[in-house]
Amino acid sequence: MIVFKRLAFTFLCYFTLVTFAYSSDKGFKALSEKKYDKAYSLFAEALQKRPDDVQASFGMSKLLSSRESKYFDIEKAYVHIINAREGYKQLDEKSKSKLVKNEVDENAISSLLSVIDAVAFQKALTANSLEVLDEFIKIHKTSPDLEKAINLKSQLDFLNVQTSNTYQAYADYMKKYPKSVKIAEAKKKYDLLLYQAVTADGSLEAFKNFVQNYPDSPYRKEALAKLEVLEFKSQLKENSIAGYEEFIRNNPDSKFKKMAEDSIYARYTSFPSIEEYEKYIKKYPQSRHIRDAWEKLYVLFNDSGTPESYEAFKARYPQYIEPYQLENDIELANFGAKMLNTNFAGFKPDQAEAYITLAAPTEQAIAMLKLRIKPYIQAHQYQKAIDVLQKIQPYFQHKAYRISSWIETLNRAKESYLAKETVAEINLN
Repeated sequence: MIVFKRLAFTFLCYFTLVTFAYSSDKGFKALSEKKYDKAYSLFAEALQKRPDDVQASFGMSKLLSSRESKYFDIEKAYVHIINAREGYKQLDEKSKSKLVKNEVDENAISSLLSVIDAVAFQKALTANSLEVLDEFIKIHKTSPDLEKAINLKSQLDFLNVQTSNTYQAYADYMKKYPKSVKIAEAKKKYDLLLYQAVTADGSLEAFKNFVQNYPDSPYRKEALAKLEVLEFKSQLKENSIAGYEEFIRNNPDSKFKKMAEDSIYARYTSFPSIEEYEKYIKKYPQSRHIRDAWEKLYVLFNDSGTPESYEAFKARYPQYIEPYQLENDIELANFGAKMLNTNFAGFKPDQAEAYITLAAPTEQAIAMLKLRIKPYIQAHQYQKAIDVLQKIQPYFQHKAYRISSWIETLNRAKESYLAKETVAEINLN
């Protein structure tokens, strides 16, 4: 009785296997005849009764990946081909040989899998959507286009990161896509936004925090420079001349000593005058700005350019640091005064122009320039006067605007004269 039962069970299993195989065979025949409804029913029936049926899985995948079929579903086709591939690996050689008649073997499975992967990738490309690409990447681990999909997804995601435009967003992006073609651009933006965020309040503590916590940042050098200035300012009791003076006294070897000296000098000369320069020179004789202060005082005091002015300067400032310059200018001023007083008598035009260039921008040089062009103006040779002015103008530095106004006046006079109109009396101020 027991033997009978065993034989009955064996026969039942064999009958069931044969039935499944028969259904799959009929499914492949229907598929080849493009009878898609019948093929779908047969493959579905076989898989319902035996989910690990390699033939039925392969056939169903082939059906679902056919665009001619109304059952076309590339993602479901992928599930079935993966089941077929994994199931095929578990079969023995005898079982594998039985599948050959329906052209189901390792190469066929691999080939269909490649086709399905390719179709799925094209679908993802067409969608151009982060969600679709992400689904493709998660599912189609077998696709040779997996890296392309990841790269495309990273570029689409980069657009969202740019919209967010925070250093956290760029940090997450770099962590998520370390091989992205946008990684260099993301790193550059991350560094900048991080620096701006950490130091946003511009405080001493903010820059200290940045320098300490981000030693590899490309903005560390800039942060250090600003930190040094803030540390310097923090040591000042007040932003005043007295505060800077106290800092210099207490920190004679500080690298900020020059900055403190610059600040003091800027305060004294913000509204430059003879009195302010005198105070500065008297109070800070050892300052590194002392030479500049003397030069500015010299120019202001001797703006007239007369011998009397230079002599007065000599008497008032016997400690002047450039006595040879002073003596030369006294001699030059006397030379110019002689030309002016004699109306150029005994002097050539070249000598007058040489004096003007050396004495500019003093008022005596301006007076000499007027005298130099006066004969041209009286003879209505306005262009010759203009030529002289344009040649001399660069030497007058901050007073060059006056020469420009003379040139405009003479141009108008020239136009009137050429038009045979009456030329009004010319007044050069």
